[in-house]
This record gives sequence, structure tokens and C-alpha cells, in this order.
Amino acid sequence: DSIKTGLNFICGSNYNATKSNMVNLRTRLKRRYDLITDPNERTNFIDSIAGIFTSNLLNQIIPYWYGTEWDFEGHTATPNSGQIACGYFVSTTLKDMGLKLNRYRLAQSDPWTEAKFIAIDSANLEEFDTEDFNNLTDLLNGIKDGLYFVGLDNHVGYF
Repeated sequence: DSIKTGLNFICGSNYNATKSNMVNLRTRLKRRYDLITDPNERTNFIDSIAGIFTSNLLNQIIPYWYGTEWDFEGHTATPNSGQIACGYFVSTTLKDMGLKLNRYRLAQSDPWTEAKFIAIDSANLEEFDTEDFNNLTDLLNGIKDGLYFVGLDNHVGYF
């Protein structure tokens, strides 16, 4: 139940301002990261940024998209205006978080290519074949808490 997670379901008043805040946050964090010289401290800083990124994506950017109509051919860049497909939802929300990417190219990629792009490092990729599991619950119980990109045959999204 997503309500139990403490997620925010109410968007702010201005999407452009929220996107700008995310870009500014990313810039400030990058500056701080660049000042760290110790490799262990850099790793710890990246780990803490992962939580900040996840929280802001889920609680600042995505709430604007609730109620936007889905369509397999949809590609709007504006929440609740037009339609959006799953790949465009993922690529657009990542772009709106300040990541430098081509939202069209990413959205039009097959799920595995999209996953590799998002993962950056192959160590972050894990492929599951649900046919190898007797019960999907067993698979899900073995996954650590976090934000995941999920790619299926013809669908992608966040988990």
C-alpha cells in the first residue's frame, strides 16, 4: 500500500518551479561532491544522494503526473496535458529531475536498453525471470527497499 510508505500524493503549485528546484539541488550536490577527495567519503556521499534523489522524484516530481492520461503513443512533457506512455513517463520525470538525457531516445528504447542507460553501471543491473520463481512474492521479498526501474516486454516503470 503506497499510502503506508509516506509518499506525497499532492503536487505543488508550479511544475516549472519544482523542476528548477531539482536542477538547482543537483547542481549544489555536484559542487559538494567535487570538493570531496577521499574515495570512501565520495561513496558515502553518493549513497546519501540516492536517497535524496528518490525522495524528490517520488514526492516532488511524480505527484504532478497523477491523473495524466496514459496512451501507448503519448509523449507529453506537461503533466495533465495530453497523454503519456510509460517510457515517456520514466524519461520525462528523470529529465525533469535534472538528468541530462534525450527523453525521446530513452523512451523509444527497448526496456533492456533503457535499464542499462539508467543503471549507468552494470553492477546496478539485475535481471529476473519470473518463471524461475514459484511465487512472485518470494521474488519481491528478496529485493531490498529502494526505487527500481522495471522493464517488461512492452512496459516500463518504477517499482
